[in-house]
Amino acid sequence: MADDAPTADEIRKQILMTKKRPLAFALSLGVKPEGTVLLMHRTKSADVLLKAARKAGETPKLAFGEITTKGTKTTFKCEKDPKGAMAKQLKQYFRSIGVKQSVILLGPDGAVLDSEVSDEDTDDEVETTVEPTTSGPQEAWESRKAALSPRLARMLKAGKGDISKVRAAWSFAQEKAEAEDYASAMKAADLLEKLIAASEQDDASQASGQAKVPGRKVLAQSKLLWTQSVGKMRKELERLLAEIIKIETEDEDNDPEDLQDLKDKVAVVQSYLDPFDGRLEAALTDAVDAPDAEQQAQNLEKCRTILNEFSTHLKDPFFEAVDTDNGYVDVAIASTAKASISAIQKILN
Repeated sequence: MADDAPTADEIRKQILMTKKRPLAFALSLGVKPEGTVLLMHRTKSADVLLKAARKAGETPKLAFGEITTKGTKTTFKCEKDPKGAMAKQLKQYFRSIGVKQSVILLGPDGAVLDSEVSDEDTDDEVETTVEPTTSGPQEAWESRKAALSPRLARMLKAGKGDISKVRAAWSFAQEKAEAEDYASAMKAADLLEKLIAASEQDDASQASGQAKVPGRKVLAQSKLLWTQSVGKMRKELERLLAEIIKIETEDEDNDPEDLQDLKDKVAVVQSYLDPFDGRLEAALTDAVDAPDAEQQAQNLEKCRTILNEFSTHLKDPFFEAVDTDNGYVDVAIASTAKASISAIQKILN
């Protein structure tokens, strides 16, 4: 393999990236599998990469196009039909650098040209030195699932509300989570939350007597939950920005003007967390310290208003994409905020 070919660590990291977005690729098979040259890039075209692969490679066995990964299968969609079979040697090359993936080659029309797929391949076998990037969204999903499960069980046991729709949403959410599509799982959880809340509200309206006011202890716990959530959101944003700066700074296509523009964009991204400015913590403190029931009721209503404002802010397209569709690294910013807000709203309502 040529000295200027990507390292095994770089290849493993790029394969992880193809789980989130397609990359252009070009490759030249080696005389032996480990001599294969595989180039991938987010912005360069496949034909540009092909010139570099031809120069760096050992043989004229070339292919170029678009590479994607879903689960245990990495797919190479070629812009031109490659000469001869490639899948077996590509899979052997992957194994030689510690990547255990099945390989599928498609022609320009999407037809399968060649493949090496093993039943024993599992999604957990993609080995990399890059730190896991799905822990944030997965953690947020598990937290959301734990919060919803007992409420869902009570609703199903009571047999009230739109049971069929609830079952469908819950099944869909779990299916997406198993496929590591946590963004879709969280969206399904949002629908489930609304359906359960509607059922609970109906029950509350039918119940006699005055609703129980949340105690000081649970209000203090809500304040702590929100403080910790905001702290986590800021750390996750810092992690995302660090990855963006690292990747874009190392991108040889970026000039100094691009990097200056990047700094301006980073400042804009940071501003999306500005509305989470301590108002809720202050309002919850006032509710805890209220001298009488009337004042506490007013303070609780202020908390609900702030939470509604936060929920509206989270509908911004930025928050729809930031967790898993940002193109750099999966984080848990919007999902953390939504889970915390949902939990506190339940307490206050």
